[in-house]
Amino acid sequence: MTAHQPAHPLSLWQVFMGRPETMSAGRHAELTLRPGSFGFAAATHLIPILFSEVPAAATSHPIVVVTEPAMGLAAVVGLEPGRNLLVRDGAWLQGRYVPAIARLYPFAPAAVLGEAGTIPLVADLAAEHLSIGGEGQSLFADNRPTPTLAMQLKVAHMILQETEATRDFARALGERGVAVARPPEQRGPMSLLPQADGVLRLDARALGRLPDAAVIEWHRRGWTAAAVLMLHAARHAAFLNALREAPVAPAKRDEDGFVPSSIV
Repeated sequence: MTAHQPAHPLSLWQVFMGRPETMSAGRHAELTLRPGSFGFAAATHLIPILFSEVPAAATSHPIVVVTEPAMGLAAVVGLEPGRNLLVRDGAWLQGRYVPAIARLYPFAPAAVLGEAGTIPLVADLAAEHLSIGGEGQSLFADNRPTPTLAMQLKVAHMILQETEATRDFARALGERGVAVARPPEQRGPMSLLPQADGVLRLDARALGRLPDAAVIEWHRRGWTAAAVLMLHAARHAAFLNALREAPVAPAKRDEDGFVPSSIV
C-alpha cells in the first residue's frame, strides 16, 4: 500500500475475512447461518473497536490506536502477532468483552458496495458458520433479508455510522501527541503492550499537557474520559502476560469459563 493508495476506512472491519463476498439475495438465497466457534479470531492479537465500545472494552482489554490498514482503535487480546490469548480451542474466555466486530462475524460492513441488488454487508464464505442449504437459519426469504440477517445488518449499520467518530478520536490522539509509538518512561503493564509499526500507545503526560481550548473540546466530545479509560485499561496487559506464561490446556468450555459460540 502506498501513500497514494490509502486503505478504505472500512477495511479495518474486515480483519477476520478469509473469503469475503458482498451479499445479495440473488447469489446467497440458499445461505444459512449456524453457531460456530471463535477460531476465526485465534490468530488476531488486535481487534478493531468503536469509540462507543471504549467503556466496555476498557474493563477487559488494553486499548491502542492503530494506523493500519486504517486509523482507528483496537482492543489488545494478545501480546504478539498471531496469537489471541483469550481464545482457546475456539472458545472465548468468559467475562472478557467480545468486540462488536467479532460478534458480527461471519459478517462485516462492506467497504465498497458491489453491483445493484447487493446490501452493505460482507460475508466470509470460508466461515464454518455458513453453509449452502444446510442446517441453520435462513438469511433470505422472498429475495429479502430475514429477521436473522436484518439483525446483522443493524450491527453493521451501527459500525458504519460510528466509524468516522472513531477515526476522529484516534486521529486527534495522534495529532496531539497523546498516542505515540513509544511513550516515554513507560513502566509496568504498559511496557508489555505490542510495539510495532502502526500501533500507538497513550502517553499520560501528553494528555495532561493539552492546551485549554483542546481540553474544552475533548471534554465536550467525551474524548478526555475515553483517553483516561484507555490509560487505566493498560493494566490488563498483566493479565494477558499471565495467560501467555501459563501452561496451555484444552478449554473445557462451560467448566473453565470459555464460551464456545461466536454468536453471543
